Amino acid sequence: SELWTHPTLCFTKEGLSSPLTTLPSQALQTEAIKLFKTCQLFINVTIDTPAIDYHVTLAQCALQLQNEIYCQLIKQTRKRQPHGPPGPLQ
Repeated sequence: SELWTHPTLCFTKEGLSSPLTTLPSQALQTEAIKLFKTCQLFINVTIDTPAIDYHVTLAQCALQLQNEIYCQLIKQTRKRQPHGPPGPLQ
């Protein structure tokens, strides 16, 4: 489907300038943008034992923005366009 190859849903190294979903307040929109940076760290950094608590805290915070995190995870785990390098494996 053409929808699944749209840049909005494909992996990017750049941060988001706005949330991927509609959120009711500016505060939640700001949190969604921060959440994307957290998502990038979680995907690209190997989880070691001392970092488990940190990652659990991140996951708990992400639950407040469930729809946004789902969209962000889809975006970051989708393959890039054919001319780009592959996305992260984790």
